[in-house]
Amino acid sequence: MFKNVKIATRISIIVTIILLTGFFSLWKLIDRNMTRVVDSEIKNQMTDAVSSRTYIINNYVQSAEEYMVAFAKSDEVRNALKYPDNKEVIARAQQYTVDFAAVKGVFEGLYIATPETYVLTHTSEGAIGITTRKGEALKQLQETALSTDKLSNLGIVKSPSTGNMVISMYYPLFEDGECIGFVGSAVYASQLMESLISLDVKGLPDSEYVFLNAATGEYLYNEDKELISTITEEKGYLDMLELVNKDNSDEKGIMEYRDSEGVEQVVVYQNIPERNWVFALKDTKKNVYGSLTGIRRTTAVVCVVMADIIIVCLILILSSLGKKLKLISSSIEQLGDMNLDANIMLEKYRGQTDEIGIVCSALDKTCSNLKQYIGEVDTQLSIMSEGDFTHNKKVAFAGEFVKLQESMDKIRESLRISFSEINTVTGELVIGAQSVADSSGNLAGAASKANMLLAQIDEHVSDITKELSESAEFAINARDEANDAAALVENGRTKMVELSEAMKQIQEATKAIEGISNNLDSIAKQTNILALNALVEASRAGDVGRGFSVVADEIRTLAEQSGEAASNAYDLINKTILSVEEGIRIGEETSAYLEQVVNQTNKIDSAVSRIAESTAAQNDKLQSINDRLDEISESVEVTAAMAEQSAAASIELDDQINSLRDNVNQYRV
Repeated sequence: MFKNVKIATRISIIVTIILLTGFFSLWKLIDRNMTRVVDSEIKNQMTDAVSSRTYIINNYVQSAEEYMVAFAKSDEVRNALKYPDNKEVIARAQQYTVDFAAVKGVFEGLYIATPETYVLTHTSEGAIGITTRKGEALKQLQETALSTDKLSNLGIVKSPSTGNMVISMYYPLFEDGECIGFVGSAVYASQLMESLISLDVKGLPDSEYVFLNAATGEYLYNEDKELISTITEEKGYLDMLELVNKDNSDEKGIMEYRDSEGVEQVVVYQNIPERNWVFALKDTKKNVYGSLTGIRRTTAVVCVVMADIIIVCLILILSSLGKKLKLISSSIEQLGDMNLDANIMLEKYRGQTDEIGIVCSALDKTCSNLKQYIGEVDTQLSIMSEGDFTHNKKVAFAGEFVKLQESMDKIRESLRISFSEINTVTGELVIGAQSVADSSGNLAGAASKANMLLAQIDEHVSDITKELSESAEFAINARDEANDAAALVENGRTKMVELSEAMKQIQEATKAIEGISNNLDSIAKQTNILALNALVEASRAGDVGRGFSVVADEIRTLAEQSGEAASNAYDLINKTILSVEEGIRIGEETSAYLEQVVNQTNKIDSAVSRIAESTAAQNDKLQSINDRLDEISESVEVTAAMAEQSAAASIELDDQINSLRDNVNQYRV
């Protein structure tokens, strides 16, 4: 944004933004604090007004109630209710009623009546002897106000006789648990309202007082007389009554709402829970915060005017400063172009002690130091160009130029050391060149001798290669014969395995025969037992079984022979089994032996194969060595030729080194 803008303009813009931001923040801070203070002050005034009026109302009604209780508890009242037919008692009670009301001055009407609301005494003689309520109205009064031994305050109502607003109260009297009558009163409400209206709230002349019955929402007082004794329909008052009935405490409250016409209202209220009344003070939000709006506007105007004055003064100051800064900027630009006389145009500002003077002095010092540094650099470079590297510095550099001075010192010292070393090396090169010449001659003779030795080595390697070729052929033949032997042994081992399998089958068959022999032996034993049983039965049968006895005896003899034959066969089979098992064992051992022979034969075959492969590899390597020896021989011949050339070149190098030493000796190190 400020890339191409002069610094004075840039500072002006930045400071202007800062000032505007600061004044705006100041205005917001003042506005917030003033809003909080004024809001608190106005609401405190409204709250105090409600509190004071609530106190006045409560105190006024409480005084009237105390007067009425004192009147009801007098002997005159109780005697009048106990002896309503005694004219003398009633006359004293009437006089007492009139006098009491006149002294207190708060009663529009004060009277004594029976439970049937028949008036015995009254401040207005025209009301004596009438019945105030009948039917349902009488019953309702008896069930509410006359049912308990305490004062009942019905709130502000319109007097049926005068039409004035009064506070209607009843106090029943009991004798042996039964109501014998009551005292009724109508307390002036107009006097109370006049005293309340006379107390205005400062700054809110149009505020409105409202007196409501919290339970029914009925207007107990309103500036509009037509609304008294009617139920409120104002949304804000209904919301207020809902809050009051929910909380039911004597705490003060503040609420804001928008009425049916869309006007924002502010209401401050206080509940009188013991009487179920709510006193409220209402005014429009515009009136409540009217003074606050004026303060906001005044503060905003003051902030804008102050900001304008400060910005104008700042622009004038920065304009003068901008001219000086422009001149300084021009001088610095010329200095950037390496014009070391750029500080001359700032001569008129050098005596100032402010920042402009300090900048001018710094620019003078910069130009002077640069002139000294450039002169010193020029002097040192001129001396070094003449070959003198022993010159010492005369001007001490400062700041970042110390690095330049150090670099020049390092260059001078490096050149001095380099030329010293070159001078030393040239002497050594002369000696080295002579040594190279001698070494080249020796190298040529050694190369010729090495060539002869290589020819002899090549002949020996050829003989070894021939012998290894013959060994490789012998190893291949041995490997083939070992493979044939391994095949024969493997075939024999296979046949031996087949023989073992056949022997195992014979063993299994022999075991089956052994089972048959056991069965024959068992049959012979059973036959023998049957023959014995037959002989026993034949002996029991006597002559009849004699023939059967002979047969049984023959059978027994045959069974014994069969058993003997089975026993012999069993022995023979056992011997056969043992022989077969021994044959199987020998066959398995032979097979295992042949397996080992096969393994050994395979190992021999593998070893012979490796010998053949190794011999072939050695033959290849010797052939490769022979090839390398040929190459070495050629290289030695080339080396000999190069050694002769090196000897000739070393002589020429010696001449050049002498010339270099003469040139280096010209520099002072």
